[in-house]
Amino acid sequence: HTFMLRAKDENNHWSLLHAEEIMKINAHSLSPLPDLTAMEYFFDTDPGFGNGTPVSFTSDSLISVTFNADLTGLTQGTHTLVIRVKDENYRWSIVYAGEIEKKGDNLWTGTVSIEWDNSGNWSDGVPTNTSFVVIPDVSGQSGNFPTVNTAAKAYNVTVESDAEMTIGSGQSLTVEKKLKMQTNSTLTNKGTLTVKGTDLNK
Repeated sequence: HTFMLRAKDENNHWSLLHAEEIMKINAHSLSPLPDLTAMEYFFDTDPGFGNGTPVSFTSDSLISVTFNADLTGLTQGTHTLVIRVKDENYRWSIVYAGEIEKKGDNLWTGTVSIEWDNSGNWSDGVPTNTSFVVIPDVSGQSGNFPTVNTAAKAYNVTVESDAEMTIGSGQSLTVEKKLKMQTNSTLTNKGTLTVKGTDLNK
């Protein structure tokens, strides 16, 4: 079944629906709860029960599992990650499906200038909060290292060895995950990261 929930405010405006899939089964089968013995995941197309990529965990009737899905072989773009579990009675659960996005590295080139928000300075346009940003050492090429001159966003940022990046005074770089199925975002600095402050007396 699909369980739906909505709320109404004092102006009689109803919210959008929140929908979740549920399953009602024979209550006698819930006491005691069977152990969960297998978990698997796959992308986009169901390979059949038991043919997904297995996830290791300790069998129990209630589990909490963290794992990294292998994106090798996936094309760049949006995909659906599907997860399901099997209990000791060989019954498979309903699936949990979440959207993920695989993107290649967005490399800084500095071809045009030092401005972060100039698309001509990037291999894949101005970064968004789904971008894997890499700042390489361009001293032997354009010589232009990036300066964040806006409220910039990215999913992951890596400043490579001998590379430089500057966040301008009063500006920001937010490194955040966009989709709940993504792992945590990271900012890795192997070079020089300069954050310019703001003079509070002015």
